[in-house]
Amino acid sequence: MLKMNSIVSDISSMSINEKSPLSFYIARVETNQTQESIKNIIEYNRIGVVRSVQLIPRTNDRNQSYYSVIVQLLSWNDCPNSNSIRSAIANNSVYKFYYNRNSYWNISKNHKDIGFINTLEKFGIKP
Repeated sequence: MLKMNSIVSDISSMSINEKSPLSFYIARVETNQTQESIKNIIEYNRIGVVRSVQLIPRTNDRNQSYYSVIVQLLSWNDCPNSNSIRSAIANNSVYKFYYNRNSYWNISKNHKDIGFINTLEKFGIKP
């Protein structure tokens, strides 16, 4: 596990500006979450100003449904949650974001092309 000093050092050495990616990927979200509820959680926790939330339906090996999510932001906020997520994205790692006491999302860099996914979905192809 990383020491707090190294995390603070990593974050303070980051350039917090417009060059930071304005999107991120959430690997798994339960199907009771909506685009609006995800947007509200992100904005309530001051991560950033949400431009869009895209839910990508998935099914695991046990035939259980869930969503993967791509979040696009208009801007990042400058706060601990936001800076930790940005640091994880910059280092190609995963950030475990607790949005309430018992629930979290694994947030990482977005490697998906949203336009391409939209095109596939129009033709009925699951990405």
